[in-house]
Amino acid sequence: MSPKNIFQKFQKSFRFRLFIIFTLSTALITVVFSTVFILREIRSSHQEASEKARLLASLLADRIRLYLYAEDRDNLYRLAEETAQHPQVAGVTVLNSDGTVLVNIAKPKYNPSNTLDERVSVTSGTIATPPESELTNAPKRGETVLGTVRLKLDTSDHNQKIHELVIYTIITSLSFWLLVLFLSYLALQWMTRSFNSLMQGVKNIREGDYSVRIETGTDDEPGWAAVAINELAESLEQREAQNRCLQEELVNAMKLEVQEEKRRLMAQLIQTNRMTSLGLLVSSMAHEINNPNGSIRLAGQFMTKAWKDALPVLEGVAREEGNFSIGGIPFDTAREEITKSADTIVRNTDLIERVIHDLRAYSLGEGNAFRSNVNLNTVVSGALAIIRAHGKHGDIAFVVDLAQYLPPVKGNFQQL
Repeated sequence: MSPKNIFQKFQKSFRFRLFIIFTLSTALITVVFSTVFILREIRSSHQEASEKARLLASLLADRIRLYLYAEDRDNLYRLAEETAQHPQVAGVTVLNSDGTVLVNIAKPKYNPSNTLDERVSVTSGTIATPPESELTNAPKRGETVLGTVRLKLDTSDHNQKIHELVIYTIITSLSFWLLVLFLSYLALQWMTRSFNSLMQGVKNIREGDYSVRIETGTDDEPGWAAVAINELAESLEQREAQNRCLQEELVNAMKLEVQEEKRRLMAQLIQTNRMTSLGLLVSSMAHEINNPNGSIRLAGQFMTKAWKDALPVLEGVAREEGNFSIGGIPFDTAREEITKSADTIVRNTDLIERVIHDLRAYSLGEGNAFRSNVNLNTVVSGALAIIRAHGKHGDIAFVVDLAQYLPPVKGNFQQL
């Protein structure tokens, strides 16, 4: 088999679909958490730079209070120049209470777009100050505003750190994502390995080899499925033996020209053949659909749980940073759509399981048992479920009108 055919076969497999689901889910979660982490670090870096600029400006304001009151430009310039010698200070400006610039020191080598401007008021000072005034830059009671210190802090180092943080976060997230994909692929390969024997057994049964038995080595879902297939194969083998006996009896009856016996055996043979064909159909459907359906349900439940865990974080980001897009749509719309999509996946898997259960119950039911509580509405619904399972009806449209209060009857559910 060529590599192209192998890849095309892999694309059609259930393992590939599960791998795509895990890939998209982990990629979305990784992008969301990486974005939240980067935004948080950027905000923290900006706060740190602002606090540092305010601290330097406050220290200078405390030192120049007397000189600013006397408008001693020489000492003001000396103290401002000492502060400007700090490697991250891009400029210092001292203004009096009228807004007149007394000292202005600017370093031309710094880019104005990479500077942070902080202003601190210089007051006359007082002995008793209210506690709340220490938390703000507003003048305290009994103080006089002497002027303002304006300090420009170079933030190029902070921007460089943020740039390195973004690159490091992207590389780390990508490495984590690739590692998760690799581990997911190995896990999926291990999980789906036991399905190969199940599929081979189903294929042999479909080809008419009812003597095949699948090895049941584990006490889990694949093991239970193997037991169910073995039981079905045994039932089909018994029906096949019964079919051969009925055929022999039919030949003998035809030789004896017993017409009544012939009609009875013919009817029983037809019923047996129908049940055998139906058993093959249900066997193929039940174990080719239930196992993928169970994995899809687990994936839907995982998506629901992961989304519920990530939703508070995303809502917090939306409240602080505003609405943002996720999956190409706004967050306030995606929040409901993703929740509904996950619920729809789980709900539809339950519907598929109920349909397969009804078909299986019908194919493995008692052949000749008569009961007195048969519901005809249930008989009709089960028959329509079997017909719709074939999926090909041409231009035929089914219109069902069931009586609401229909009394039960005595009869055989499967034969009806």
